[in-house]
Amino acid sequence: MKTLSLTVVTPSLVVPGQTRYITHFNENKSTLTSQDLLTCQQIALYIAIHPVKLESMVGYTDPLDTHVYNLALGERRSVSVEMQIRKDLTAMHVPQSKASTASLGATHFVEAGLSNSARALDRRVTIVLS
Repeated sequence: MKTLSLTVVTPSLVVPGQTRYITHFNENKSTLTSQDLLTCQQIALYIAIHPVKLESMVGYTDPLDTHVYNLALGERRSVSVEMQIRKDLTAMHVPQSKASTASLGATHFVEAGLSNSARALDRRVTIVLS
């Protein structure tokens, strides 16, 4: 049987013992940026090597749209992250149990205000490992 040799590259964003990670999104988008695709790949690799599991993804938005729209967008973002991590895990032949996805929409702001930088920080998904 051939064994798969994995070279682990652990960027500062994926560290042993850390259980929460964040991906960010462009305005009104639920597709991952190239940097956040890398984050998902690194999280999947970390899960494949360590005794942790993907527990939940919670999506957030900036406050510039309606409550209903923001809840739906936050959900699409959390599902997008989950699907990408699962795709990466599947490529490594690592089974995972179902993780929860949720949206809190335009709540729990990272930085107060409506500046472009504040709103960019709010457009995110928090990934929780356990």
